Amino acid sequence: MTKPYTNMAVIGGMFIIGALLVAILFSQLFPNSFFLVLAIDAVGLGIAYYFYILWENEPIRLRCPECEKIISSNTPWMCAECEKPNRNANDYPFVFECQHCGAKPKAYKCHHREKEVDCDEMIFLSEDRDETNYAYRLDSPSEAPEPDEHMEKMKKMEEAKREKYAKRDIALVDADLKRIRMRMKSERQKKKSAKEKLEEGVEADMELEAAEAELKAEYAKKYENDKAMLKRMLAALKANFERQKGEGM
Repeated sequence: MTKPYTNMAVIGGMFIIGALLVAILFSQLFPNSFFLVLAIDAVGLGIAYYFYILWENEPIRLRCPECEKIISSNTPWMCAECEKPNRNANDYPFVFECQHCGAKPKAYKCHHREKEVDCDEMIFLSEDRDETNYAYRLDSPSEAPEPDEHMEKMKKMEEAKREKYAKRDIALVDADLKRIRMRMKSERQKKKSAKEKLEEGVEADMELEAAEAELKAEYAKKYENDKAMLKRMLAALKANFERQKGEGM
């Protein structure tokens, strides 16, 4: 930034010239006081420089004409020209210029919120009241890009697709469970010995567990080369098993 140094040089030069003129005037009015006045001027110049250093990095405070809230010039901001962030706002505030492209914003969009609504009032920094090249706070919600409608639509379609696959997997497992249990019931209906009839009662109680175990083995063999599909089918099997067990089937 060269502008502050230019201003300091101009003001300092004017101060020195004025101090010399005052010293000459006092030396004419009060003989032998020339060096005393110069010493006083040097002290005054030192005090002025001290306050310049002290206030050099003090941000400029602007008041929004709409919400009347204060905005500090060292607020990190985005340049509308190059669309790059200015995080070093102490050296490159929005009242000066962009660090990246050198563009000078002509307005600043107020970032304050009132009752969950952005103020968005333009605070003009030039007399032409130009709104095209304005600065705005970094990560400002009102400047966030609109969501991609196509991507949102594709995301919803993908979620619906996964849901349909899950329902299909459960239906397939449900059909397999019913098929195996029907086969087991059919085998029990054949003429059996007393021992077999006793075993039949035990098998009836363990029928669902036996069907689940048989299907696990069947799926492990069927999907041995497709681990993802095997995981899905086993999950669907577990869901069906819990449901039918709860129904007391």
